[in-house]
Amino acid sequence: MSEEKRLIKKVLGDYKEVGKVGRPVFNTSETVRVSYGLALIQILDLDEKNQVLTTNVWSRYSWTDVLLKWNPEEYGNVKQIRVPVENIWTPDIVLYNYADTRLKEQRDALAVVSYLGEVMWIPPSIFKSTCPIDITHFPFDIQNCTLKFGSWTYDGWKLDLKFYNDIEEVDQRDYIKSNEWRLLEAPAIKHTKYYPCCNEPYPDLTFIIRVKRIAAFYNYILILPCVLLSSLTLVIFWLPPESPAKMILGAYFCLNMVLITLSTFLSVIVINLYFRGDKKSRVPRWLKKFMVDYLGRMLCMRGELIQSEEQSKHDFAIHLDPGKKSDKKRIRCPELKYNKFQVPHPDQSKETTTLRGNCSTRQAHNNLAQTTIIENDVKEIKRILKSYMSRVHDKDAQTKVIKEWRIVALSWHDNFLKWDPADYIGNIKKVRVPVDTIWTPDIVLYNYADERLKEHRDAYAIVNHDGNIMWIPRGIFKSTCSIDIRYFPFDIQECRMKFGSWTYDGFKLNIDFYEGLEAVDITEYVASNEWILLAHPAVKNVKYYPCCAEPYPDLTFAFKLKRSAAFYNYILILPCVLLSLLTLVVFWLPPESSAKMILGMNIFVAFFLLLRILADCTPPASHSIPLIGAYFCLNLVLITLSTFLSVIIINLYFRSDKRNRVPLWLRKFLVEFIGGFLCLKGELGLGKRGEQMIIIDSPDGRQKLKKRIKCPEMKYNKFQPPPGACDNNKGTCNGNIAMESPIHQKGALENEVKEIRRALRAFNNKLYEKDVTTKISKEWRAVALDIIIQVNKRIYEKDRKGRKREREREREREREREREREKKERE
Repeated sequence: MSEEKRLIKKVLGDYKEVGKVGRPVFNTSETVRVSYGLALIQILDLDEKNQVLTTNVWSRYSWTDVLLKWNPEEYGNVKQIRVPVENIWTPDIVLYNYADTRLKEQRDALAVVSYLGEVMWIPPSIFKSTCPIDITHFPFDIQNCTLKFGSWTYDGWKLDLKFYNDIEEVDQRDYIKSNEWRLLEAPAIKHTKYYPCCNEPYPDLTFIIRVKRIAAFYNYILILPCVLLSSLTLVIFWLPPESPAKMILGAYFCLNMVLITLSTFLSVIVINLYFRGDKKSRVPRWLKKFMVDYLGRMLCMRGELIQSEEQSKHDFAIHLDPGKKSDKKRIRCPELKYNKFQVPHPDQSKETTTLRGNCSTRQAHNNLAQTTIIENDVKEIKRILKSYMSRVHDKDAQTKVIKEWRIVALSWHDNFLKWDPADYIGNIKKVRVPVDTIWTPDIVLYNYADERLKEHRDAYAIVNHDGNIMWIPRGIFKSTCSIDIRYFPFDIQECRMKFGSWTYDGFKLNIDFYEGLEAVDITEYVASNEWILLAHPAVKNVKYYPCCAEPYPDLTFAFKLKRSAAFYNYILILPCVLLSLLTLVVFWLPPESSAKMILGMNIFVAFFLLLRILADCTPPASHSIPLIGAYFCLNLVLITLSTFLSVIIINLYFRSDKRNRVPLWLRKFLVEFIGGFLCLKGELGLGKRGEQMIIIDSPDGRQKLKKRIKCPEMKYNKFQPPPGACDNNKGTCNGNIAMESPIHQKGALENEVKEIRRALRAFNNKLYEKDVTTKISKEWRAVALDIIIQVNKRIYEKDRKGRKREREREREREREREREREKKERE
């Protein structure tokens, strides 16, 4: 027997005689001082709905046990031993604000005991604690969660608490950053509370975890659609009243508001019934018939609403109290069969009888009373539990926790398990023994994310006669895995599982690969339907902690997984491609068409639904945003921009004739230059702007006419001027231009001609004004159409070039990773 074995046997034997109940002191008045610290490893979840914080931590305990002292010189200079904590006294430090249904949060871990009686115990734990949530500023909120630890039964005079190593904060040296929450600070405070019943103080240590939500994911699925919809709401006021699109867009948003209000109202009713249904009376028969039988059958949900076919036959069972007169009236069959099987309930004040709706002879009562229904109830309970467990299991697919069914192989040598096969009949060389009867190495999964206290299933260990032990327990491991969904659903994930001894250093317990295989054994691997296993290497690491000089080895197994994207090609990629094509169609519709606005908003809603489906398929806790999600958001922006430009176009289309003429530079640039470049000049329907007609019936008209005359033979009206020179004209003329008609007759004929001239001038002016407004309207419409074509062209060209550059960068990164992998393999 080794000195360490002899020492442990002696120490634990003496401790057993004294007993582990009671504080380890010689004098009752002495105070046991316990140092407690918290090392935060990872924030697993912060459930806003249930207000529960789930953290993976290492609890650090340190105290002095006077019953665990020895002289190292008497035991081969052994100064430290590792003992199970169930064999010694441990302080009853508990989490006050726990929110866990489990009876135990901490996993089993050996305690390190020194020869001075100093005990150090660091069990890994997953704590679920209550955390008041303030979502006023969601998704830019900051949450303050507390974990309050203290002794449950001892007061401060019996058991005093202080911080581990006098560090008044949470240890973050091994903290793994969360993808959803950013840890701002983690201070700690010691409180001392006095209760009215007692004079003794009750100390506690409160650790405050202050976190801020990383809002990148919510910016895409909430903020951006909200901003776009708000912008479109304001755009309604820019539409002219005569435009039908104004009513269409307004009615669309109004309908959405009604649907959201109705959905919220129904949700409140459903939640009220769900959480308070057991406190109300039974569902009325007519309501049950209508909702379960009629609507349930119409919606193909009857099987989900009714628990079993047997139960459906007795849905009309009536719970009656024979002492009530009103219940006696309900009995129509004198020989009604009933069942007196009851489930006791503390709220029952009278004995009730369940009357069944089928008539039978009263003699069947004795047989019915003796018949057990436990078998059917057990089947129903199993069915409910199976359904519940399947739902809980499926929920883990949305978290960043990887589940693996694995067979772990461990092998070591035990000098106390040797024998000579010749001494036993049959030449026995191997035996199978339970592992709880022999020593086993405390190899644990460091990055575990499992609420269970144990992953391994019970399995016998195979012991050879030479002391070699082989133990291959089955296990389902849940480990944390940092997820990168940038290229979802064509993403590749790399997950790691780190195994090592929890309490022994490398000098005491060395760990190495089983049979020298530096990889995961996949000979019995069953291919997954969702993930393709690309690589499975393993590496051995040796880590040194600041506290100790001893090495701490570990084995890290890596898994490179590629997602099978066939399913997502149908529910995400294909609809995305089709909707993208429809986005282009929006720009082809004429501006005056009301279908342009309707189609654009329908595409907006479709992309938003795809964005919600994407949000359900991917975890919100991720370093990056999926590119396909960014593409969805880009299409939302394009649809919003298209609607915005459509509003401008409709505004110009219906109000263009009330504006001034299009500036000559704008007409030259957009209609003639850009239109000619895009081969749209003919489609725009505008030629060069011709000479303007000048009305000479006014002083301005005459003045303009004088500036325009260059030649004495120039004609400006139907009437030919007599030869002569022009006075004060811009050009040089030899004749005079008559400003009046050459017909100089007196009397009625002259007056009639003047009336005709005035009528013709008025008609000519109206035709001219109509022609001018028509030309202005056509010019503005051409400008509007050219603007939207240009914007569409530029945006899609830039988007195509950006996607091309992104694909090139991704291929370059993939080649770089391949070169690094080849370099490591060569090394």
